[in-house]
Amino acid sequence: MAKKPETILYNTLHLPETKNLYFDDSHLFDFEAEIVDVFQNVLEENKRNLLILNQSAFYPTSGGQANDTGSVTITTGDTAEEY
Repeated sequence: MAKKPETILYNTLHLPETKNLYFDDSHLFDFEAEIVDVFQNVLEENKRNLLILNQSAFYPTSGGQANDTGSVTITTGDTAEEY
């Protein structure tokens, strides 16, 4: 039986690769990054809540290993908002 083709929800081919900081320091809890793009989340009523960062210490779900979770603080001028 043939495997069903994987569904691609977001095309990120035009974006630069995100630097994976967790390979250099698996205990890193704080890091700074730039937002490269924001996508509408098709699984959550198209909310614009998918951030593409230039670097990240968040480990994704992979090979049965649980993913990291955390929050993002966006700073603009003197204003900071946590998500």
